Amino acid sequence: MMVVQIEKPTNMTLGAWFTELRSWFDKNNCQPTSFFPSGRVIDKLVFSITFAEKTQARLFASQFTRYAPATRRATSSEEGEILL
Repeated sequence: MMVVQIEKPTNMTLGAWFTELRSWFDKNNCQPTSFFPSGRVIDKLVFSITFAEKTQARLFASQFTRYAPATRRATSSEEGEILL
């Protein structure tokens, strides 16, 4: 499992941003295993999106470079939470 953390842009509403991301997920037949807020960087909200497939995580991160993606492996506790 891979986690991609991205920053919500300050110049977009949360609804508009979610619509953009959801459209990409639908277009690419991708269903993340989790999507949740994970803090702030200065004045931007940061969200963590977990993918079951590394290729989907990398494709997503490469498509949304403008949102400062950071990709990493899911921790064992994150994987445990997803499987519950």
